Amino acid sequence: TFLHLVPMAVSHCLAEINQTTDCFAKNNTLDTLNPNYESDQKTSITSYTEVILYLWTCLLIIIWFIMIYYQVRLGKVFAYKGNDKIWKAMHKLSVYSWWSQTPIIFISFTWPGYLLFDMLTILFTSLFGGAVYSDWRHYAGLNLTFNPKWNFLITVILQGCHHFSVTYFILFETNENKLLYRLLMVYAWYDHLQGCLTNIFGNYVGKYELWLDRLYSAMSPFVYLYWYLNEYKNSNTGDDYMSPGILMLAFGRWVMAYNYLSDADLGWRCEGPQVLCIAIFLYIIPMD
Repeated sequence: TFLHLVPMAVSHCLAEINQTTDCFAKNNTLDTLNPNYESDQKTSITSYTEVILYLWTCLLIIIWFIMIYYQVRLGKVFAYKGNDKIWKAMHKLSVYSWWSQTPIIFISFTWPGYLLFDMLTILFTSLFGGAVYSDWRHYAGLNLTFNPKWNFLITVILQGCHHFSVTYFILFETNENKLLYRLLMVYAWYDHLQGCLTNIFGNYVGKYELWLDRLYSAMSPFVYLYWYLNEYKNSNTGDDYMSPGILMLAFGRWVMAYNYLSDADLGWRCEGPQVLCIAIFLYIIPMD
């Protein structure tokens, strides 16, 4: 069933960390520059590509923490029109990231193991995968109040899950699982591409923009249901575990939605409860 896969995902994540540690401890040499992975195995942790990806991820995490420390807000980055070179670079990177996230995730999950695509995917989805620093005072609408000092910690937890879910797949999941979860990850990040498209064609979509966003959110539970019945149940993974990467994305994405309490974000806030209702339904009535 669907719900019992969550604790199994935690166990799988811990096993991956232990496996990674063991590989570093047992191997002292670097393997090959071949970018292609075996279809049913993770590439050796000691390959050049793996080492480069780990170093690249660590660098981006450091930059990400620096941006959070200086309270860099995505809206300010997108709207920046000044002459500061660093801010101009962040502005261009954020725009390119949002346009590129959906196709680059599709490429990286469909043809895994190519260093350039993997590095670009981690870059585009980590630093500007969504908001960088967030002010969580809007949670007062749920009768939850936070001291401003908590903003840093909450940002790291929720935005980290949202930003680095794709990174988890690239670093830890097998190629088979990347193909398996491709539909969900591409659909989740298509939201940003849709935002870019509606921004460009705003004069044409106009008043329909809000309904397009709500239609996207309303389709989410049906996408998850289709994926579970037609792809997950028929995969070699079977009912072993649910990937921690998809759980990271869901947690960050759905909890963050409640920080935005405007009518425009109603569909986004409803997405999580709707998908969970589908999960409960599958738990009560297993589709075997």
